Amino acid sequence: MIKLEENEKIVKILRKHWFSIVLDLFPVVILVIIPPIFYKLFHGIVFSDLSNANFFLLLFGYIIFLIIIWLLAFSLWINYYLDMWIITNKRIVDVEQRTLFFRDMASLRLDKIQDIKIEVSGLINTLLKIGNLYVQTASSRKDFVIRQAANPELAKQIIMDVQDQNDERAKIVKIKEEDGALL
Repeated sequence: MIKLEENEKIVKILRKHWFSIVLDLFPVVILVIIPPIFYKLFHGIVFSDLSNANFFLLLFGYIIFLIIIWLLAFSLWINYYLDMWIITNKRIVDVEQRTLFFRDMASLRLDKIQDIKIEVSGLINTLLKIGNLYVQTASSRKDFVIRQAANPELAKQIIMDVQDQNDERAKIVKIKEEDGALL
């Protein structure tokens, strides 16, 4: 999927919270159960003179409907599963699956980060630790955003810890270079 640079290691992979896919799939489940309920309720009124051939035609139509709904659910799942942030020790890679065959990837070096903002709103989001995570840079490019992230506070802390480790390494290298210049 992504090509790691030399000495680059994946620290964490962030995805949307599982509750977001549940909310996305809920209307799909409702669409699946409405036709059988409609048939059961109105069997005597609307479908009273339904012959076997017509019943099987109706059943065939329902199966085609289920296949279309299955494809919709599959598309929603692919979008959920392939939307991710990959945090490495050098950068953040934002992989956004827009449609089934269109993916947008962008990367951001950790030393370019200026601000990290978390937005958690609502009771359910607070209880389940769901929030939006915004990473700002000095450039005019758009902010990196992961919406409905699972535990955004932990993700922010991981990013800041990796940044601090990189800053410490850079200071050590700079001190060693200065000591070498003095010799």
